[in-house]
Amino acid sequence: MVLIDANNLFARYYAQLSFMSINNCNVGGIFGFLRHLYSLDKKFNDNIIVVWDGKNGKDARRKICPEYKKNRTFKFDDNFLASKEELFDVLKNYAGIPQVKMDAWEADDIIGGIVNAITNFSSTLKDEKIYIVSNDKDFWQLISDKVFIVKDKLFGLPELEKETGCISGKEFLACRVLAGDPSDNIIGAEKIGLKRALKIVRTPIGQSNIDLYKDIIEKNMELMRLDNKLIEVDFIPGKTDLEEYICWCTKYKFKTLVEDAEDFIRRRIK
Repeated sequence: MVLIDANNLFARYYAQLSFMSINNCNVGGIFGFLRHLYSLDKKFNDNIIVVWDGKNGKDARRKICPEYKKNRTFKFDDNFLASKEELFDVLKNYAGIPQVKMDAWEADDIIGGIVNAITNFSSTLKDEKIYIVSNDKDFWQLISDKVFIVKDKLFGLPELEKETGCISGKEFLACRVLAGDPSDNIIGAEKIGLKRALKIVRTPIGQSNIDLYKDIIEKNMELMRLDNKLIEVDFIPGKTDLEEYICWCTKYKFKTLVEDAEDFIRRRIK
């Protein structure tokens, strides 16, 4: 199963391919997302689910931490939002890709909930390998022998240990809870980074002093943990319409994507 952190992937290409425009509208986000989607389909040949942030998804965390993600400098202009909605409609009406977008939930939580349900509660899917497409380190806490992050190459337990020293996703989460996450504006314990947090988590002396950080641990665990939620996920099924999809690609002059689009849709029609 491939789970795409859709806002993350779309925003990345919207910024990287901002030079691509039609009628003065940035279409780089749409083009880059689709090109990446096709490459994932070829690489994994597996079920793909596109997961979006829902409306007011940050509200629950901002009740705990009012400054949560308020340090983000990227602004969602009207073109960004319109392009994202068009991509959502295309995937739904032409491409046959199931999607999830639920009010009051961030994509992180939805993906964490799906991973939790599959790995801990599904007798039929518990051995399923799960690939999460995102460059957001929040998902590193979910890494296991069956859960991987898709970057330029697969990022699993060996890569996590090499990068952070942590031997599991759960240990990474424990360290991050202590150290905080500046990218999301979450403050950790004073003068504790990931390296020192790892020593605290692993050593008896550190464990004996863990009560010193009790308030921060409780608050940040509530903010950061993704795998403790059981969410009734509302999947939005996708329909396939090859002719309309190719017409749409042609309208946006996505000529290099048409051949991939045909192959992509035909596999779903079968």
